[in-house]
Amino acid sequence: MLNGFGISRFVSDKCARFFFVSIILCVWIFLAGKEFWSPQRDLVFRDIPRMVLPNLQFLGESIRNGFVPTIHPRRGAGTPFLADPQTSALYPPGWFFSLFEQKDAFRLHQFCHLFWLALGWALVASHLGSNLLGIILTGVTAASAQPHLHGLEWTFITAGASWVPWSFFFALRGFPRLWGMCITMSILSGHAYLWVMAPLLALFGIAVSPKEQRKVFLLCLFLIPSLTAPAWIGYMTLTAEMKPHGLHDDKFPQITVFEPRHLAQFLIPKFFRDFKFRHLDGKITSHFRWGDFGWARNCYVGLLPILLFPIAFIESPFLLRMAIVLLAMGGFVFASCTIFLRNFFSGLFQHIHHPASFIQLAVWGILFSFPIAWKKCFPEKNESSSSKYQFSYKYFFFFVFILTLLCFVGHLHFSELALYDEMDPIWNFSYRIGWKSYLFCGILCLVMGLIGLKPVRAKKKYGRFLLGVLVICHFFDLSENNFWVIPITAPKTPVQKDFFTDLDSSQGKIWISQKALSWVHGSMFHGDSDISLSERNSWIANTSFPNLPAMQERFQLNDYNPPFANAALAAWLNKLEKTKDSRTLNFLLSISGVEFAITEEQFSLKEPWKIVAGKKLPGQPLQVQFWKTSNFSLGTLMSLNDLRALDSGFTPKFYPLPVVFNIKWVGNKCSLTLDPTGILLMDSLFNLFSMETLGFAFLYIQKQIKLRFIINNPYFSTQFS
Repeated sequence: MLNGFGISRFVSDKCARFFFVSIILCVWIFLAGKEFWSPQRDLVFRDIPRMVLPNLQFLGESIRNGFVPTIHPRRGAGTPFLADPQTSALYPPGWFFSLFEQKDAFRLHQFCHLFWLALGWALVASHLGSNLLGIILTGVTAASAQPHLHGLEWTFITAGASWVPWSFFFALRGFPRLWGMCITMSILSGHAYLWVMAPLLALFGIAVSPKEQRKVFLLCLFLIPSLTAPAWIGYMTLTAEMKPHGLHDDKFPQITVFEPRHLAQFLIPKFFRDFKFRHLDGKITSHFRWGDFGWARNCYVGLLPILLFPIAFIESPFLLRMAIVLLAMGGFVFASCTIFLRNFFSGLFQHIHHPASFIQLAVWGILFSFPIAWKKCFPEKNESSSSKYQFSYKYFFFFVFILTLLCFVGHLHFSELALYDEMDPIWNFSYRIGWKSYLFCGILCLVMGLIGLKPVRAKKKYGRFLLGVLVICHFFDLSENNFWVIPITAPKTPVQKDFFTDLDSSQGKIWISQKALSWVHGSMFHGDSDISLSERNSWIANTSFPNLPAMQERFQLNDYNPPFANAALAAWLNKLEKTKDSRTLNFLLSISGVEFAITEEQFSLKEPWKIVAGKKLPGQPLQVQFWKTSNFSLGTLMSLNDLRALDSGFTPKFYPLPVVFNIKWVGNKCSLTLDPTGILLMDSLFNLFSMETLGFAFLYIQKQIKLRFIINNPYFSTQFS
């Protein structure tokens, strides 16, 4: 098709072709997420404003001051930073992006890495011999695959996935050092699920590498663990102290695995969404299915690559065929069977909460096979196809076309029976949201069959028309079925005044009651319509709730930092929730470094707090109250007996007066001056030391000294002088 417009002549030179493909991919990625990239919209959905942006902000702040942070003293009660893979603190490209304003940094990071991923797959297609159109389609398909668009919510996932095709490319080209560098970068990005997949990806790379280079590839493979040791050792250190997903030793999380029924997601990607079903008698029933399969939904890669997969499997050389099977089947095995390994290695596999995400391996296997099949279907002009695709596979596509038509008729019939309560409502729902998939599949199969009857070069206009229909249908398929997983944004138009606009102090943390937190979280995910959901997201974005104050350098005591929950901090927050006595609660909040509180409307401990604002939740008769607490301190002095009483669950008899210290952080070092003798409780150093129930950082001060903390690691090698 491109030949007919004279474009292939323009891009005959390799550099020109590379530039042309890059421009096409950039334009497609921009159009795919135009609202997501727009600075006129707020990033409000899930982890972006509550975890990713605060991490980017602090990383950039630290890099500008000349150091890589080991701990974030202001998040929660002080959280490890370098040991948390989600911060990407060990990932050098992330340092560059973090230097921008945090929202710009996030958008730039995600756009560039999505482009890097698409360009890598395009180069893989080029090396495998695909023509220009096949190269473009491979890159566009990779950028539009559901796992990659869904990963736009997390910088570390997008970054890790973006290096995978480059590792394949350098393996095919026989460049072992660059191949090893790509795998190293993908691990340092912090994509912990990719760490589990890394051995399979490395084995794939060695399998497709030139035979004479494999010894060097193996040598590079053995060097990768030492290069990536800081990432996975830090992660294991972190998980030894913190429970993933809020677990306890006697409790396992709900594991979301990929099951055979989830294969429907490869054909109808919205198959397992929640829905409401209206019966003929007017009764409405709700079916909640979204949480039952978790990330198993993120596997759609488009119908065209799936239809072409059998051709790539049949036509590939044996070793390459086995490598493709290794990825495709490895994805299903990893995504389905990890749950059984938990029974034997519970300490390790309790950290894998979403093994269904390993289905990415199958998606990468399908993507790798796409340009191989495309080359067989549409070889370059100066090449000859030994398989004579046009005559060998036309019957296959006509057969699938007839099968698609029969399935459509059957699905329609069962959908109608569901209206009369003679079939499960899922038939009606899946037909309503899936009829376009039958349409796309039918068009693709019919066009490929017609191309087999009339080879593309037999009649140029006829061939260009068929190719045009094929490409347009594929683009519509990707946009219709994949763009909906791009994270939600909201218009920047203010709907309510920011909680924190006119406050004269920002030293202390914010404590949010559990009920107020659950109200707002509930309002984020539930709405009767897209309009109400948009309104609620706008409210959250414009009132800086619940973790957005981090972007104004205001931080929460009950910080959002999945998947790591500190048991000591959770116990302390629970203690705050259960305390009903005003005097005791004020004392506990004071030694926790809490300056502001956000509570539900019925919260009774109002005196002697000062109310700052009250905000009504959109669409609900509920209101949250915003308070300035009566006492606030960054540090508190108390006797050793009082500290022991507090640790035993009792409230000290004599409440110490709050003593505010001038705490100064320079890099990873903190300095302060103490005068009286006593015990220091400083909330900024939570979690650095173990104290059985509280998890406070504590020191017993013998005399007047100047104290300097040198923090080499969040949990170990802490020195005092």
